[in-house]
Amino acid sequence: MQTIEEIDTHVERLDEQITRLVSVDSLKTQLSATSHRSLDIKELGQLQARDGQIVTEIEQLHELWVITTLKKEIEVNLEMFEFENVFASLQKLTEKIQGISLNSASVKTKWLERATQLQDEVQETFTKTWKQLVSVDEESSGTVSVTFHEEVEIDDFAVAFESLADVVETFALPQNIFNLAHTIDTCFMNTYLDDVYVLTLNGSTLSSSKTDTHNILTHIQSTKALVDFIDLIPQNTRIINYISTPLFDKLKELVTENADQILGDQSLKDNFLELGQYVQAKNFTRGKINEWITHELYELTIQQYLNQHLDMLRRVFEEPDFSTVTRTIQSSTPSLPSSNPVPMTTTQEAKSKNKSDADADEDEDGWDAWGDDDQDQDDKGAKQTKADDDDGWEAWGDDDDEDEPPAPKPKKLLSKLSKKSRSPTPTSQLQNKPQPTPPLAPPNTYQTTHIPDQVLSIIKSYIASRARLPEDQHSSHMSKLNYLTTTYFMLGSRSYPSTLLQYNDGYYLTQELSLPNLKSLNDRLLFTFIKTYEDRIANELSHLNGLDPGISAGQSMLVVKKIQSLFDEMFKELSFLERETYSKITVSVIGEFYQLIIDSVMGKGDIGEAESVYLSKLIDNFLQMNQPFGAELKNSVKNWEKLRKISYILNAHLKEIMETFYNGEFYEFETDELVSLIDKLFADSDLKRSYVAEIRELRAEADNQ
Repeated sequence: MQTIEEIDTHVERLDEQITRLVSVDSLKTQLSATSHRSLDIKELGQLQARDGQIVTEIEQLHELWVITTLKKEIEVNLEMFEFENVFASLQKLTEKIQGISLNSASVKTKWLERATQLQDEVQETFTKTWKQLVSVDEESSGTVSVTFHEEVEIDDFAVAFESLADVVETFALPQNIFNLAHTIDTCFMNTYLDDVYVLTLNGSTLSSSKTDTHNILTHIQSTKALVDFIDLIPQNTRIINYISTPLFDKLKELVTENADQILGDQSLKDNFLELGQYVQAKNFTRGKINEWITHELYELTIQQYLNQHLDMLRRVFEEPDFSTVTRTIQSSTPSLPSSNPVPMTTTQEAKSKNKSDADADEDEDGWDAWGDDDQDQDDKGAKQTKADDDDGWEAWGDDDDEDEPPAPKPKKLLSKLSKKSRSPTPTSQLQNKPQPTPPLAPPNTYQTTHIPDQVLSIIKSYIASRARLPEDQHSSHMSKLNYLTTTYFMLGSRSYPSTLLQYNDGYYLTQELSLPNLKSLNDRLLFTFIKTYEDRIANELSHLNGLDPGISAGQSMLVVKKIQSLFDEMFKELSFLERETYSKITVSVIGEFYQLIIDSVMGKGDIGEAESVYLSKLIDNFLQMNQPFGAELKNSVKNWEKLRKISYILNAHLKEIMETFYNGEFYEFETDELVSLIDKLFADSDLKRSYVAEIRELRAEADNQ
């Protein structure tokens, strides 16, 4: 292995040889010697080969010269602390050694080793210089100090921190020691965030030491010391961005945790406001800490007011007073809304009066008589109901009707239909049994507890606290009202004995306070109540399997009674409400229930006589359910009349249905609905097809007018 000194000697010897070979005198001597004799081919070849060797040696010598020059340049710049040139030359040196064309591998290896040694020397010198600019001292007591120098003098050379910082950034030096933001974070942020340490700045030295008297003011002083130290450092934007987040988070935590103390001490408030302006002046603008501190102090005040009133609200429900009081609605309350149904009228009423009376006597006890004692008579009764006037479904559909020509249309039929559709007559063939009406509350009154008076007082007290805040904070203050109203409903849902009693209390509050959130939450209570009963009633009705006549009369009666008990339960709870709301809910739930029955009937296939009797009896009992509004209800439930006419159609002859149709009835049904119902009930015949065609024709003419 050759040493560097031996390589240098070899390079110098080659340099001397090249000089001799390419000197002018040497070339003249060679030319003079060759001019007196002729060269043979062999000598010419040797000369050409020698020429190639010389060129190669010259190229290698040039590469070695460049490498040697770079090495010398690095050493000189390092002595002068020109680190930017040093690191740039180091990169070039490594590239040149890697690309050298020397045939000797040992020479290349030696140069790579020398480059590594030089790089270590540069790294060591740079680190020592950095530590003189940024010195870190740690004592056994736990005190940590960092001293920053913008410039130091080493060996009569001035070295600036900024030049080293540029080198770190330009050449991306990875060591944490050269990351000043990391140094500050490691040395100070953990202790700054710890309430037993305090930061002090003495000249350009920032120190962290333990203290037994840490308080809000010492933390403010520590923050200023840290900000001032960072302000000493040139090109500190990256440091500020790195430190800002934990710095601001700690300030926010400090303000939040000591809100009561800060709010009660004007001096502390002023110190925090001054700190916000101070850090902003030092370019700590990220996160707008100044605006945050100003805003947060008022937010804390608002939150304090809110917490006080939330505590008052919770105390109301610790021992709630659910005794009721009757309140009066100032405005008049309308009665049940009317849907203007078209009552059922028919000329067959007089003809079937005797039969209807007989049926009424037979069913005097209603579904109560159709119970377990008479279950063995169900099938017989069902078969005989329609057989009183004919010989059964087949005989009525195939013999009697087909031998009779269609009944002639009354004169001016179309105008009669149109008139009926516009001005229905309030008469009916089917007479409902009178039902007992549960007592209703007096008009324009409803019941509440004493709780809303307490809640109203709390909310008004919170609203009044707004006067203690600047005007630009009023909007934020009022937005917190939603917390009060939401908390009231949340606490109430766990405490009130009745959902509707809570609804009434909420209703009273909505009359006294115009708060959208309050009304929305209260409406949701009512919606949940209605949906719950609709689902329970629908679930109970589903036990009839789509009004399946295969279910025994006794079982059917149990379902009817269960549904009636659900309605009774609902009406009992509704009695807390003022009458208008009471009526609307009753109309809504009963209407939904009737629609389920209508859908079940319309969804069936062919309906035989026994099934039609079963369905009619079932529908009649549902139409006669106990409810608090009596006969007034049928004017409000839109599908009450439709369901009643379905019951009529289930028991009527085809000709009776047509006579009723000619009298302008059945406008509750779409044409296809009416035709579909007739198809389900009557066997196919010329008469039925003729009637169906007539219904479609007359309806089409009426629609075109």
